[in-house]
Amino acid sequence: MEPEQFQYALDNRFEDLLWPAVFYYDGRLYDGVQVRIKGDSSRAFQKNHWKFKFPRGHDFDIPGVLRGPLDQFNLQSGYADKSFMRDLLGYETLKAAGMPHNSAFHVRVQQNGQFCGLYTFVQDMDGEYLDQNGYGDGSWYECGADASPLALGEIENLYEKAARKDEPYDDLVALFLAIDQGNPN
Repeated sequence: MEPEQFQYALDNRFEDLLWPAVFYYDGRLYDGVQVRIKGDSSRAFQKNHWKFKFPRGHDFDIPGVLRGPLDQFNLQSGYADKSFMRDLLGYETLKAAGMPHNSAFHVRVQQNGQFCGLYTFVQDMDGEYLDQNGYGDGSWYECGADASPLALGEIENLYEKAARKDEPYDDLVALFLAIDQGNPN
């Protein structure tokens, strides 16, 4: 990633701007990758989380480590976790219990030939995650900063569709109505 673009991303960490990058792993170069800082409150950390998106048809894969090719993943900084184990132990516990889980492992990151930091690689919760965990074409939403009660008309502002993006939010609205404390059923 160009140093100027990296610095601009850091200086504007609360924007979801994607920046061009080249990604290199185990002898394979991926061009056309897009990178951005991710998170909500974690964007204020001194060491940020990053999202990597790969170009169509050029998925990232590590046979024997990942459950299949991925078109995007996240690098979690572990900044708020001084043990640097919380994310990894959580995902490994889910995996050991036979529950849906992300692929997650520690990585050393180099940026432009220089040590950048230690991160936790975490599979993004998208279509590949749904497929690998037996959910197929199920609905999937990413919640914003918190899950506090809100008016139904505000759902689209706080919840981002991660699957079935062309459909309305009817299923999520139905779920909220069903679990509403004022609903006697």
